Amino acid sequence: MPDFTHLHLHTLYSLLDGAIRLPDLMKSCADTGMKAVAVTDHGNMFGVVNFYQEAKKHGIKPIIGFEAYVAGEKGMGDKSQRVANHLVLLAQNEVGYRNLRYLSTKAFTDGFYYDPRVDKPLLKAHSDGIIALTACMAGAVPKAIRRGDMDEARREVRDLKDIFGDRLYLEIQSNALKEQLPVNHGICALAREEGLPLVATADSHYVRRGDAKAHEVLMAIASGRTFDDPKRLRHETEELYIKSPEEMYAALEATTGVGAEWTEAVHNTSQIAKLCNVEIPLG
Repeated sequence: MPDFTHLHLHTLYSLLDGAIRLPDLMKSCADTGMKAVAVTDHGNMFGVVNFYQEAKKHGIKPIIGFEAYVAGEKGMGDKSQRVANHLVLLAQNEVGYRNLRYLSTKAFTDGFYYDPRVDKPLLKAHSDGIIALTACMAGAVPKAIRRGDMDEARREVRDLKDIFGDRLYLEIQSNALKEQLPVNHGICALAREEGLPLVATADSHYVRRGDAKAHEVLMAIASGRTFDDPKRLRHETEELYIKSPEEMYAALEATTGVGAEWTEAVHNTSQIAKLCNVEIPLG
């Protein structure tokens, strides 16, 4: 069975966005032979203890993290514009776990503006023991690529490389979104230029493909609109489910926009999983 680890995944603790219940997550991992899994909820670590306990109970290695919102150049105290670029953060060890808790807390107490935000100086000061992934199309690097501004994308990558060093991975995805293909292509080009590793994720928001419609209802509630409203928030894909290792390895160039790099990126997920070892003392 091919080895793959989900490193970008949202549970019910990604409020009104994630639709994955922890028992269902553990069953999915067991059914597909996955030995480790990360939970990276939006901006918070509310579910960490429950996730840790549930994973340990089922003999699955828990990888602790969250998907941070990173403020723009004016910093997390700026409330003149709503800037919140996504960045996936994973704890390698107890130092990283403490830093994640600190970052999440400061995001709520000092950086909250629509979302709990951190900024680059705060990340720089508290990056020890943390692995970073450049996230989905809401990340700073993919946003720049989508605008056609590779110079800006390169600057963002170098900023993150300055913060995380060799603990930075450039994230590519297979999600049937046509916008993802040029993003993946640009990400791979930057990885070659900067000598950085790739990582493949599914950005899972629900358990099975068939749950996509129910997830749309959740997003309609989040945006305060009816399901029939064409302006409601939605993902234009049914691919954000917990994919099996076989599905991840089998993704074709037509759906990823890249070739051999995809296999490398999928393989790297399990290499990252081996690097993440956090034990939470629970009395």
